[in-house]
Amino acid sequence: ENRMYFDGEMHITYTLAPELIEYARERYPYQVRNEPYLGTYFIRANVNREPFTDPRVRMAFSKAIDQQSMITNVLKGGQKPAGGLVPPFGDYRPAKTIGFDPEGARKLLTEAGYPGGEGMPEIEFLTTDKETSKLNAEALQAMWKDNLGVSIKIKQMEWTSYLATMLEKDYGLAAGGWIGDYADPLTFLDMWMKDGGNNRTGWHNEEFESLLKKAGNTGDPQARYRVLEEAEALFLSESPILPLYWYTRNYLVHPDVKGWDPLILDNHPYKFLRLERSPNLSLQNPDRIVKEVVDVDSLEERDTLIYQSNESEPFSGWVKLMYDSGQVKGLSKFKDGKPADGLHTQWYENGQKSGERTYKDGKMEGLWTTWHENGQMKEEGTYKDGEKDGFWKEWHENGQKDSEGNFKDGKGHGPYRSWYENGQKQAERTYKDGKKDGLTMFWHENGQKKGELTHKDGELVSKKFWTITGEEVETVVEAIFK
Repeated sequence: ENRMYFDGEMHITYTLAPELIEYARERYPYQVRNEPYLGTYFIRANVNREPFTDPRVRMAFSKAIDQQSMITNVLKGGQKPAGGLVPPFGDYRPAKTIGFDPEGARKLLTEAGYPGGEGMPEIEFLTTDKETSKLNAEALQAMWKDNLGVSIKIKQMEWTSYLATMLEKDYGLAAGGWIGDYADPLTFLDMWMKDGGNNRTGWHNEEFESLLKKAGNTGDPQARYRVLEEAEALFLSESPILPLYWYTRNYLVHPDVKGWDPLILDNHPYKFLRLERSPNLSLQNPDRIVKEVVDVDSLEERDTLIYQSNESEPFSGWVKLMYDSGQVKGLSKFKDGKPADGLHTQWYENGQKSGERTYKDGKMEGLWTTWHENGQMKEEGTYKDGEKDGFWKEWHENGQKDSEGNFKDGKGHGPYRSWYENGQKQAERTYKDGKKDGLTMFWHENGQKKGELTHKDGELVSKKFWTITGEEVETVVEAIFK
């Protein structure tokens, strides 16, 4: 979905992958959203399976997690270390029970009879089959090894199997989380009642359930919160879960979307939303734009202008290319007078993206993509060290393939084919080291052969031409116009 958004095919994403957060902040700063979200990520412990039958072991595993390091280095989304289960909101006082304490963790593990992790039975950590789930699990695996001396195995399963395995309590530790159904602490607490469908840990406590019942009979909101805080404290003291962080929402919203406001439950009433073309679809933060270039026709002209006009003092910074209407035509970053590493983007005056390319060390590198003004893909290929390299494709505005061929070191290499807009083949030729080699054939738009040329090492050896009616002629001009 992130790729679709960057390609202009979506207005809102559900999430933004951790590895793309910095990329998006750099290039789409006004469209990246980072908002509080009423949810908690935690790890369930199966309290009926050794070694997690002992609450000291459960607490040791919890204290061995460096929550902030995980947020900074793996998640990258501004999440907050969870001090407990219920995230902060309103007048409810969030717990501060949980925190990184490797010395305390090792002490608890020793008290439980596992000094330095010795004698620990085999432990599996159950998680889903997403790549982000794997990264999270590997970070936890390393922390438990470093801080407790305990080795665990990671078990990834597709979603349905993952849920079934948890319901059957066939796990030791399992990744989990909860998003509030409504803005009240009870939505996080009542799921841990005995035989609750979302409990899945085997843990229950009669005193805990009595406190929840007492809260239900307490009319004063503040007094009720205090009872629920007491219930949460009891729950955390027995550690059936290991809280990691309180969620944030990281996602993308296009400037054309109006009426989309931050909501802690992410429950947006769509009847109040509307799409309205923004007068300027620029993706930049104006504070970071240090030079504007107006009235040049292309990124190439702009690149040349920036470089030549700053030879005595090479320019570094962001540049935007503008239409007279105020619509952004191009957005790029420069370093020492040359295109900086990263993505450079161009738009039509109607706001449709027209081109994207990536630079490395001042040269084009990687994927090059362009679009027609109607949004249809126009051209796609790759560059290497500033030269075309690999398979290139082009399309007509109606979506029909226009041409395709291979390049190597900027030169044509191998077969090259092209088609008319109606789908009829137009030409077919072969290149060798950038030179035509072998038979080249052309067709009229009605399918009648137009010409045959033979080349060897780029030199023309023979030629034949036909008119649209099939009459053989001497020249290509006659073939076209006779």
